[in-house]
Amino acid sequence: MPQVKTIVMLMLENRSLDTVLGWLYSGSAPAAVYPPGSSPTFDGIPANSSNSYKNTAYAPQNGTQGYSEACRVPAYDPGEPMPDVLVQLYGDAQGNTPSNPWSQTPTMQGFAYNYYADYIHSVGEVMGAYSAEQLPVLYGLAENFAVSDRWFASVPTQTNPNRAFSICGTSLGAEVNSDISIRQYYL
Repeated sequence: MPQVKTIVMLMLENRSLDTVLGWLYSGSAPAAVYPPGSSPTFDGIPANSSNSYKNTAYAPQNGTQGYSEACRVPAYDPGEPMPDVLVQLYGDAQGNTPSNPWSQTPTMQGFAYNYYADYIHSVGEVMGAYSAEQLPVLYGLAENFAVSDRWFASVPTQTNPNRAFSICGTSLGAEVNSDISIRQYYL
């Protein structure tokens, strides 16, 4: 690919693709898809998606209007340590997880339960998703450059292990932010 002169990697903090670009190609498809043969369907927010806590279903809406702090949704970060991610990916509306979850396909139904368990606060906020009008620069960049809609965190946990993995190809076994200290590399 000799025509490529510069690659810029933008790694955002603590937000899913669905939260920031979930509505990117609502009702349309990307102009180009790479690599050839890949699905032409953008993997944003699926139609009719929801997450339940006990008997109440919470569905994403296009934009965060109506939330207590529309510019900060959810108000609190969803749990990032590995035990929280386990519940988010494999749990159900009551927080039950399978005995050997990592070998199964995630159901993605534990976000509302886990958010309630951590905060007991506005459970539906965890399903919030920003609209193109709320994030015009990010949507503009996404519409004009490449977006990887099938890239997942290499380590199902906090920021520092994932940053290390994205740059080095390993987190050296780190599972939480405190496992990685800049001092350990320079002493």
